[in-house]
Amino acid sequence: MARVAPLTPCRVVTRLSLTALVLVSCLVTISPAQAADALHGKTLYASTPGGTSCANSSCHGADPTQNRNRVLRGANSPTTIQNAINNNTGGMGIYRNNVLTTVNVADIAAYLGNPGVTAGPIAAITPAALSFASTAVGASSSAQTVTVSNTGSAALSISAISFTGAYAQSGGSCAAGGSVAAAGSC
Repeated sequence: MARVAPLTPCRVVTRLSLTALVLVSCLVTISPAQAADALHGKTLYASTPGGTSCANSSCHGADPTQNRNRVLRGANSPTTIQNAINNNTGGMGIYRNNVLTTVNVADIAAYLGNPGVTAGPIAAITPAALSFASTAVGASSSAQTVTVSNTGSAALSISAISFTGAYAQSGGSCAAGGSVAAAGSC
């Protein structure tokens, strides 16, 4: 967390967007957000609960891009996978009776649609905006706290922290050149 306060106060009250206030750059490529979790789907594909894993050589194999037993029909299509389970296509009925939840099936479908998925950071900044009270010239307003969180599964690199206007960072554990561990914050 870092405290942010104006360096030179003014009489105008402004609402400052934190996207302009704090610049956090990720040094890895992040795919667009999806409802299903392809990284979790990758884990499930490799070690499917309730029986033989999808990655087993007698099923679809470790590399889904080889399309063994037409596994790629389920890419981004949880309905196709669920139908194969319900109809016991190729023995997939072993996953019936809630062995795989609807979320699990959606995650596996997302992985089949993006088999190159890797762990990545997900940055979140709270609050989304700061409002400073009107302050007399020459006086300072109270500092406010901003938290940078990483809800992703890999470290978030902070390449720079910048401010628009006469504001400065004081205290806190966020620093340019630093990082925030997965599930961590500063």
